[in-house]
Amino acid sequence: MTKQKLKTESKIPVDNSTTVLFRETIKFGSLDATWESWIWEGVQAFSVIFKVDDINKYSDKKLLEMTKHIVKDSKPNISRNGQGFVFVNYGFSITK
Repeated sequence: MTKQKLKTESKIPVDNSTTVLFRETIKFGSLDATWESWIWEGVQAFSVIFKVDDINKYSDKKLLEMTKHIVKDSKPNISRNGQGFVFVNYGFSITK
């Protein structure tokens, strides 16, 4: 893992009420991404996180297609934030 990737991971925003369980840098072809597990308000889930600049040319459908081997049978959703990241969220379960 290069220092640049570590810097990118450290810039991924985390809501104050979210606990990140793990975070790991992964690759999708030539794209860098971050794989994360988290808990928020009694819900545990996973996210594959991309930098917006890296995936501008991809539609939501293409992102879901690219991540389907990780997402598997889960019903994913895609969210974007104003800080330059796109999240493919999946594997939701209630922890309480």
